[in-house]
Amino acid sequence: MTPQLITLMDGLKNRLDVVVMGATTSPNSIDPALRRFERFEWEIDIGIPTPLERLAIIRSSTKNMTLADDVDLEDVSVVLCVVFDPLTSSSHADRF
Repeated sequence: MTPQLITLMDGLKNRLDVVVMGATTSPNSIDPALRRFERFEWEIDIGIPTPLERLAIIRSSTKNMTLADDVDLEDVSVVLCVVFDPLTSSSHADRF
């Protein structure tokens, strides 16, 4: 699939106002040909949200939802931070 994407992108060189966006959770696995000099104007690394940022994301995502009275979004954000801890591959199930 990468060669086809590169061919299509190379065909866009003479066009203006074209935006190509992509996202990954594994930036180290991106084919180096896609990251070649001048292939993209920008590469933005957003990174992993902090616990407070994750809480803000959860609050924003659920602001128009009806939640059960016992749902504590702070607890949810803590659980998500532990479960998706990038520094370890363990499940952390013993912490709950």
